[in-house]
Amino acid sequence: MSSEVLLSVPAEFAAQIIAQSRSAGISVADTVRKLMESLQQQAAPGMHQWSDDQVVAAADLRLPPRDADRISELLNLQQAGQITTVEHAELQNLMTCYQALQLYQARALGEAIRRGLRSVPVITS
Repeated sequence: MSSEVLLSVPAEFAAQIIAQSRSAGISVADTVRKLMESLQQQAAPGMHQWSDDQVVAAADLRLPPRDADRISELLNLQQAGQITTVEHAELQNLMTCYQALQLYQARALGEAIRRGLRSVPVITS
């Protein structure tokens, strides 16, 4: 069973969702549905229920080198003013994935520190 919901979101967020749906070739509704499913999967089970090995593995996650290289290429094109609309949408999608990964990794690192599996990073100037 499904229900229809009308959401009011900031224009910038709506533009990102629309660009992501166009890039993936799916409807905006399907894009939002996939986003919500992804958020639900991240939330359950909580990291506090994970084994130490799972927490450490999540804290060590990195963007695949191919994706990191592609982000660099696209950022260079954007800086040079040579990025196409399709490439810009791809960059937005990759950056969204990168940001989600960074948040996920930060949460896992926090859990690893809480458990004493990792020490608090020291930042020097």
